[in-house]
Amino acid sequence: MVCKHFHIRQASIVGFDLIPVLILCLFDGSSESIAQEGKDFLCKSSKWHQFDQFDIIIDKCFQCFTVPLVTGQHYSPERDQLQTSYNNMTKEGDQLHINYSTLTKERDPLQTSYSTLTKERDQLQTSYSTLTKERDQLQTSYSTLTKDRDQLQRETIRLNKKLKGKLLGRPCHEGWIKFETSCYFFSTVNKTWEESRVDCLRREAHLVIINNREEQVFINGLNGANKQIWIGLTDTFAEGTWKWVDGTPLTTTYWGDGQPNSWKETEQDCGEFIHRSTDPGDWNDDGCSVEQYCVCEK
Repeated sequence: MVCKHFHIRQASIVGFDLIPVLILCLFDGSSESIAQEGKDFLCKSSKWHQFDQFDIIIDKCFQCFTVPLVTGQHYSPERDQLQTSYNNMTKEGDQLHINYSTLTKERDPLQTSYSTLTKERDQLQTSYSTLTKERDQLQTSYSTLTKDRDQLQRETIRLNKKLKGKLLGRPCHEGWIKFETSCYFFSTVNKTWEESRVDCLRREAHLVIINNREEQVFINGLNGANKQIWIGLTDTFAEGTWKWVDGTPLTTTYWGDGQPNSWKETEQDCGEFIHRSTDPGDWNDDGCSVEQYCVCEK
């Protein structure tokens, strides 16, 4: 029989590594002739017959292939089909490898973004916890200060009542007029607002501070008809923010209609009292350099 072609592979048989073995030889004949001619071929073309167990190795090898074989013409379609399947699987494997590499590249930036967002979240959580603690501390401080304020207000009211009782019986100096717990002096010389303020200080007093309607009516009665007098009201330090000369903010007001208005955009930062015959009088803003009477209070 003549061998049509051989397929030589690498195998490991009975403890020997990488023995060239004739694994397939297509002959026109029986399987026994394949085994015998395969043994003869190996004996002639290799040096493995020098080993003691060479015959055993050869027999074991060809026992695997002593099965009925068909002609090469019948085997070729099966081989081609297997080769096609192998090629398809190889292509699919390559594509899977490409997909894996692509997904790995896409995963890495996402992992970096995730790590960054996690750090930012942790920082925000820490900031939130810190702010929460500070808020709680401020709330505690606020509550404490509120209690202290309320206590001081109660104490102030108590002392004012006690002081008022004493002041009601206190006489005023000559030239001064008593009303409730205060003494008032009506000037007879026209001066600017600042000069009037200084004049009151020399008398151990201050420009009048009007706290209620009763006092407003009293001052209106002291003033002559349609006359203006300086009172202790100014917004010199902050335009539009009117305060009394002792620094207390303005609460109760008696401004005239449309006042204060800084008439014609002039500097009118000092308050004056205008006498009215039909009501308790009202206030107006005027230039501090204007000279007129004033009322001092102590």
